[in-house]
Amino acid sequence: MDESTKPQHDAGYYEVRPSPAKGLGAFAIKEIASGSLILAEAPTIILVQEVLEIRDTDIEAALLTLTEEQCAAFHALSAPPTQYSSLLLRTFLGNSMSPAALPGSTCLCLQIARFNHSCRPNAEMAWNPFTTSFDLYAIRKIKADEEILWNYIPGSNYMPKSYRQFLQYLNWRFICNCETCEGMTEEWRVRQDMYRKDMYLLRNALQGFELSTLGRDSIVARGISIEHTWKPSELEAILTNLWQPPRELPDHLQNMDAKRQINAWNTLTQIMEPSYMLGKELALTSFYLVDIAVKQPECIDSDFDVRLVDECMAHAMRNIRASRPRMGPDVQAFEAKREEWEVAKQEIQSRLNSRATQRTSTDQGPTLRVTKPSKVA
Repeated sequence: MDESTKPQHDAGYYEVRPSPAKGLGAFAIKEIASGSLILAEAPTIILVQEVLEIRDTDIEAALLTLTEEQCAAFHALSAPPTQYSSLLLRTFLGNSMSPAALPGSTCLCLQIARFNHSCRPNAEMAWNPFTTSFDLYAIRKIKADEEILWNYIPGSNYMPKSYRQFLQYLNWRFICNCETCEGMTEEWRVRQDMYRKDMYLLRNALQGFELSTLGRDSIVARGISIEHTWKPSELEAILTNLWQPPRELPDHLQNMDAKRQINAWNTLTQIMEPSYMLGKELALTSFYLVDIAVKQPECIDSDFDVRLVDECMAHAMRNIRASRPRMGPDVQAFEAKREEWEVAKQEIQSRLNSRATQRTSTDQGPTLRVTKPSKVA
């Protein structure tokens, strides 16, 4: 890639250069502190269309609005050999995003397109509605010369390896070989898959997501040509070994009251940390727990519960500060929730102290007054 098509940046945090087995990638040119904003980029192209509705003519029309330099950078992007027939579609869809914050839209950012994927990333992508940009944050310290990586499908971290790799191959024709996918021992990877199956169920139960499966019928329903994508024998092997989530939640995760939701959020946090999940997503698990305690304080009925919420609030603050700028809106929102909790905690402790006093008084029983008998004259 020549200088005219190399993505530009202002912060001076990274450079684009060859990445082993990945084409080009973005590498830190100096140490990047945890929580740093690495890049903020407004989409170069936004198509207000679902992925399957996009045609060559839509991309051609969008390219006419770009500068020569931007067009050159677009054509220099990789075009994964996916099921799409044209080079234009493979280039655009192989490098674009469909963020949940912009439903029905498909966005392409020329600089972000140069950052590669990992299931154990050191950076995290977020849509910023205030600046209408995609912001890339460091979620841990990134060493100089280390490749900067983010998770292309954040929700896939709640799925075992077979499902993650299936989605990666389906969309981009690569199989991730990061530490989570290929590192450590087989025993460790099996344990990780167990964690992620549990995380998937907890997350769906707590956030009201529908359980879904991905197999031959659902692939065809998405308009994907199976014959063009895989050989029949390859697809059979993939689908045979592909983990499928249960179609229903287990009984203990259905119709949970506030107390059980708090316990479930705490369990989810305890599973996510040994699975090396960092960033705002981890911070939110504790944040949501505290939010329940603030909105339904009657479910906090012991000193143990108060300590648990205190610990989770500290956990939320520690993780959001490690993954976002200190003065940014995310940290401010967490700080506001901490203040709400401190107010609610005072009321809760007053209630618990009052109840403890009443219990002590009841346990002691009535006080008997003994009168000495008078002397007999």
